Amino acid sequence: MSLAVLELVSIILLLCTAEVLPGQPQSRDPPTQSLDEFRQRYLLPLISSDTRNCTLNACESLGIVSQLLMLINSMPNGTQSPARDQRLPKPKMDVHGNGDANSDEINAMTHLANFDLVKRVRQIESRLRSVEQPIWHLSSGSQIEWNHCTSGVCRCNPDTKSFTCWNTNLKSVPVTQVIPMNMVSIDLSRNILSTLHKDTFRGLTLLKELDISNNVLDFLPFDLFQDLDSLLHLRIQNNQLEDIDPRTFWKLRNLNILDLSKNEIGLLPESIFFHAQRLTVINMCDNQIKNFPPNLLRDQLELEELDMSRNKIERLGSGSVRSLEKLKTLDFGWNQIAKIDDDFFAGLKSLRILMLHNNRISSISGTIFNNLVNLVTLDLTMNRISHIDGQAFVGLKHLNELLLGQNSMSSIPADLFLHVSALTRLTLFSNNLTTLEEDDFRGLGSLKILMLNNNILKYFDARAFEPLTQLEKLHPSAVVPPPGALTPTS
Repeated sequence: MSLAVLELVSIILLLCTAEVLPGQPQSRDPPTQSLDEFRQRYLLPLISSDTRNCTLNACESLGIVSQLLMLINSMPNGTQSPARDQRLPKPKMDVHGNGDANSDEINAMTHLANFDLVKRVRQIESRLRSVEQPIWHLSSGSQIEWNHCTSGVCRCNPDTKSFTCWNTNLKSVPVTQVIPMNMVSIDLSRNILSTLHKDTFRGLTLLKELDISNNVLDFLPFDLFQDLDSLLHLRIQNNQLEDIDPRTFWKLRNLNILDLSKNEIGLLPESIFFHAQRLTVINMCDNQIKNFPPNLLRDQLELEELDMSRNKIERLGSGSVRSLEKLKTLDFGWNQIAKIDDDFFAGLKSLRILMLHNNRISSISGTIFNNLVNLVTLDLTMNRISHIDGQAFVGLKHLNELLLGQNSMSSIPADLFLHVSALTRLTLFSNNLTTLEEDDFRGLGSLKILMLNNNILKYFDARAFEPLTQLEKLHPSAVVPPPGALTPTS
């Protein structure tokens, strides 16, 4: 009996032995009757058989899952009780022995437990479907077989050794399609594939590009890519993946570009990239990732671009990206980062673009950016920054663009910009600045754009703008008063 089938049995047992919570509303036709019927028809024969000689195959298991899902979906508005081991709290009783009027909370918790149960059943359904999925005909790659490929339902090009079924409304790969084993490029994007058989790409050792993006994939067999030693580009973005097996990419030793953006991935196994050591681009943006594992990228010595934006990461810990000496672009924008260890960026000597906008950062230390000697763009927009150490930007001699808008700065620390002489654009809009002092912009002789709008400036020293000899745009525009005057902005 397969692991998926065993897990199926355990879930069915939990569901079929569930109790109704005290105070839980009852329907006229209790769902327990349907569950009992389901138990008698499917479960008892299954668990009474000798599991050592079990002949239940994936297709038969899938039939049981389908019946179970139909049963769950037919239950009225989440009134089905959760499994016993969910241990939801019993409803409180008032002094008269009646149920607590706040039964909506219990209903919501019960519904949540049922939702989790349905999710687990659907995950098993996906695994079973991947075993029973049809696969196309793989051929040796002769000219005759390439001719067969071109006569299939999808487009096949013998000259470029490429194949595409782009935007053809496929629910599964076409079984009549001939796929020569010397194929170089396959595009299955923009379809409605929900899973793939583990042998779909078996033997395609020369494949360099694979695009399965923009489908409804919610499960990938861990050995789906095991023969793709030559693969360079893999695109899986815009699917419904919630979990990735740690072994999924272990055979992709030559992979350069991996796009897993716009999925529902919540947990990244720390070893997921351990054997794919030639990655130059990893895109994990727009997922549900909360934790950035410290050893996730330990072997990615060739990585040049990493996009972790639009996730739920709360902290960036020491050593997580220390070995990425070739990294040029790093994006952690649109997360929930409140804490960054001071040496997090220590090894990124080639970094040029650093995006930290739309987070919860409240202060910037004097050493956090120390080693970013080639940094050109630093975006800290829309955080909660109220304090910046005056030495924070020392050493950023190539910094061209510094974005500090929409924070909580009330003043500019002394000599903050003294060592960023290459800066041409500085945004400080939507902060809490009330005054500008004489030396606030000292060192910004190359600055061309300065955004100060939406602050609460009341007074500024006219000499504050004297270092800005190359300034082309000041917003809001203002008439600079005579030197030496402390002048109200109004």
